[in-house]
Amino acid sequence: MFSRCDSGIDLITQNLGLLYRRGIYVFSGEEGTGKTNFILRFLLKGLQDGETCLLVTSTDAKDVVINAESIGVDIASYVVEMRLIIYQFDGSAVFSAENFFEEIAGIIEQNKVSRFALDPFISPNIAPEEIRSFAAKLPVLLKDIEKQDVVSFIAMGLPLSQELFTVKKKLEDTALGVFFLKNTAPQKTLVVKKLLGQPAFINRELLFTIQKTEGIKEIKKEVSVNYPKHNKGSMPAEPYKYTPAAAQPETPEAPAAPKGSVSFIDMNGKPKRPSNDFSGDPRQGVGADGKVTFAGMEGKPKQPEKKPAQSQVAPAPEILKPSVNVSFIGAEEAKAAGKNPPPKTGEGKKDDKRTGGSVSFMGFDEKLRDDRDK
Repeated sequence: MFSRCDSGIDLITQNLGLLYRRGIYVFSGEEGTGKTNFILRFLLKGLQDGETCLLVTSTDAKDVVINAESIGVDIASYVVEMRLIIYQFDGSAVFSAENFFEEIAGIIEQNKVSRFALDPFISPNIAPEEIRSFAAKLPVLLKDIEKQDVVSFIAMGLPLSQELFTVKKKLEDTALGVFFLKNTAPQKTLVVKKLLGQPAFINRELLFTIQKTEGIKEIKKEVSVNYPKHNKGSMPAEPYKYTPAAAQPETPEAPAAPKGSVSFIDMNGKPKRPSNDFSGDPRQGVGADGKVTFAGMEGKPKQPEKKPAQSQVAPAPEILKPSVNVSFIGAEEAKAAGKNPPPKTGEGKKDDKRTGGSVSFMGFDEKLRDDRDK
């Protein structure tokens, strides 16, 4: 399992995390963007942790110490103690890429170097044909250095020729991380072009400034919003912060409708009275059970009609039917005083005895006969 180490640069550690050992990290960009500053602070962190470091540069060791002190990095004591080894190469015509890397690998192994920096990677004094040979052998030479369990920072300027561009491409293909530095006044920008194992950080831009006392200090990126219609120009916005949505006010519930009626809501959100609701009419009243009582024309409550109570009339006495027989008489006899004369019996006459349950009729002839007898 590969171990990790702190780069000593808060801008990288806080945003990208720790770096892998046995890895190469490339910093490219134009002059004055801070490549040397990143490398010196990377070496200083290792020196402070008790490590032995190697710096390969085209600059004299004395000038390296003075330049480091000007940016707030004190490495003089470490140079005296030989814990920081400064190896100078001039890039003369006798320069050989293969011999160059073999010598570096030997220094790393003999001194147990754990941090290695190369600034600049290619000297402009190297002949073009030597650069082409250098580019061809570069991947194998870098792999030999990685085997030494060392983490490497390599600085390279912008390629000014096709040969240098080829070298830069070979170097970036071998590296674990590739960063591009650019001037974006008043601050500088670090662009993550490659970071093996963390593709989410690709093309991420980190703003920073370099100060002598505070070193490399990150600047939080501001988002500009343009309002052309309001003539407000570009307005800086605050960094995004999660804000919970405001609670929505509860919609008041419609008043409960009385029993037996239906309530509706109109367009304005107010309860709408059904067509059979006369609660607004002053001439009526609504009972608790929802029944409506209408009032008269004068606004007085109309009393419901009451049916008269049934009078207690004594039942009619039962009429007793006479036990006598009923006889029918003729028309002339009906005009008499109001009672039937007693029936007559005699020869030639029918018997008119009234017996229970029998009815006797007196015919027309009998009537005449009776009249003669009188």
